[in-house]
Amino acid sequence: MTWVEWTGCAGFLCYFLYDINSITWKNKLLQRFFLLGTLLVAFSSVGIIADGFDGMRKQPLCVVFFGIFALFFFGLMVYTLFFALPFGETYVEENHRRKTYTKGMYALCRHPGVLWFALFYLALALMIGTARAAVDGALLTAWNVCYICLQDRVIFPQTFYDYEKYRKTTPFLFPNRKSAGRCFDFFRREMKK
Repeated sequence: MTWVEWTGCAGFLCYFLYDINSITWKNKLLQRFFLLGTLLVAFSSVGIIADGFDGMRKQPLCVVFFGIFALFFFGLMVYTLFFALPFGETYVEENHRRKTYTKGMYALCRHPGVLWFALFYLALALMIGTARAAVDGALLTAWNVCYICLQDRVIFPQTFYDYEKYRKTTPFLFPNRKSAGRCFDFFRREMKK
């Protein structure tokens, strides 16, 4: 494994520890692991780009075309994870039994950030144009899917008192026609305000 892969894996290990800590140990030091995990995954992503820099110079049109898609999906991911949710209650306050957020992106599916994460790394791999970038992006996406499986089955049912109801009404990862309609209706109403 390369340093990029080790760094990304360490980032997801931090995420796993952060979430497990939120329902079991409640250790204040481990509450910082979400930020540490995010920094490690970001550092790994920068490493993917740096490793592919020479190849990108040879295909500037691919860099521009797929770079636009990568930026678009990165923006969607950041919005979904940090702005579509009530930030303080989600990432700062100590976890307690609270109501599931089911509007906007979270009407689309229960883990929309993973969709944008995977599409970001796909676009990044196409932008860079190397097998190494594709493997690194696929590895990070696989870790992210494992992470949301833990959240969906173990962490969130203990964190949100109405998570079972959310599970029954909203798809796990891939939107369906009904969930996409609820998501689009939310944003259409928001734009009219």
